[in-house]
Amino acid sequence: MIKILLLISLLPPRYLSISEGTVYAVGQLLCKGQPYAYEHVRIYEKNYVFRDSEWMETKTDQYGNFSMKVWGSDYPTVTPYVYVPNYCGSKLSVGRRCSSGGLQINIPASYITERHVPEKEFDIGSVELHNNDDSERLGLGYILWGVFAKTMECKDY
Repeated sequence: MIKILLLISLLPPRYLSISEGTVYAVGQLLCKGQPYAYEHVRIYEKNYVFRDSEWMETKTDQYGNFSMKVWGSDYPTVTPYVYVPNYCGSKLSVGRRCSSGGLQINIPASYITERHVPEKEFDIGSVELHNNDDSERLGLGYILWGVFAKTMECKDY
């Protein structure tokens, strides 16, 4: 027991404390050139072993634009990302539509502010979702094919 406590005491303070961060993410989403209107956009905190933590959810406006400012914390560092369930091009079947996966865009550390007011705006620009298989998935959610991270969502119409 004493050896374990000694080893823990040798860790840098960064690994013994909770980190906090604020992010401000904006962008426009398109589906086949048209606004991806009134669809969900979320900011998650990446957890490399357990299920990712949702920090915030919003919907795009009529033009496919979104804007989110959110503060959160995690141990030992914050690694947030923007996540969009991708329904673009999906087929309606028996009153339900299922996403064809999701788009994950990691927010660079330079856009994370350690205070409650964000200093920078992370603009993903205009992103076309049709036939877009790009994603920046990391951790066990990617390795274990979505066991720890959502890869498909369905909604009723």
